[in-house]
Amino acid sequence: MRQYDICRNSNAVSRKQVPFVIVLQADLMGEFSTVVVAPLMAETAATKISRLNPSVKVLGKTYRVSMAELASVLRKQLGEVVVNVEEQHGEFVAAIDFVFTGI
Repeated sequence: MRQYDICRNSNAVSRKQVPFVIVLQADLMGEFSTVVVAPLMAETAATKISRLNPSVKVLGKTYRVSMAELASVLRKQLGEVVVNVEEQHGEFVAAIDFVFTGI
């Protein structure tokens, strides 16, 4: 599992609302049993704040990364990797900065 991998949500209860999560934790922390992720949500009026919720395409559909809902989960709980979006690194770092610094 690598930084910016998008994985299927393996939790049957939340999968309908949150079909995917994105791994945000740096690769150098790969030895930990947990990993920091953010949920991918369908685009709504609330998620359209692009600086806070960057958009990503997964399997032909656009989702928003909900950076305000960062969480740490066990690596073994993540589903299969469907795509890696490392080319959007700058957008993700800017959104994380916005969450923690407001800048």
